[in-house]
Amino acid sequence: MRAIISQYTLAKQKRPHSLDDLVAAGYLKEVPVDPLTGRKDTWVVKCSSDGSEAGIVDIDSGYGKTSNEGTRPEPCR
Repeated sequence: MRAIISQYTLAKQKRPHSLDDLVAAGYLKEVPVDPLTGRKDTWVVKCSSDGSEAGIVDIDSGYGKTSNEGTRPEPCR
């Protein structure tokens, strides 16, 4: 996933704001299942916080990091 985020960023000259951006641009067929939670909606995206352009810079499993409802993280702004 990190490699795909990097590929998108290099090709588009901007960071994806959500995992759905990677799907819409054809970098992924669909958002993959988080192997630790068994769900697609528990990924935890890390957004840029260094004052540069907003977008995803990293991703982690949502294992132990999501609400009880398993709500999906907000996209980067």
